[in-house]
Amino acid sequence: MKYDGPFEVIWKLSGVSYQLQMPESYGIHPTLNIMHLEKYQLSPVKFSNQPTKSFNWADFDKLPEYEVEKIIAEHHKKGRNG
Repeated sequence: MKYDGPFEVIWKLSGVSYQLQMPESYGIHPTLNIMHLEKYQLSPVKFSNQPTKSFNWADFDKLPEYEVEKIIAEHHKKGRNG
C-alpha cells in the first residue's frame, strides 16, 4: 500500500475522523477516517541517506473552504436494531 506524508492533524472531528493539512493539488477532501491513516514513525538511521519526496509547500496554504447553504436530502440506513 502506498503512503504519503506526514501531514499535520488540524482538527479531530470525532474518535474516528481527522482533518489533515494537505496540499490542494492532492484533489481529495482533507477529512479522513483513521482506517486510512497510519501513525508517523521516523525512519531508522540505516535508511537516512535514502531519497525523499519533496512537497510543494505553497499548496498547503490553499485549502478549499466550503460553506453549506442548505441540506437538500438525507438518507439513513437502518442497522440491525431497527
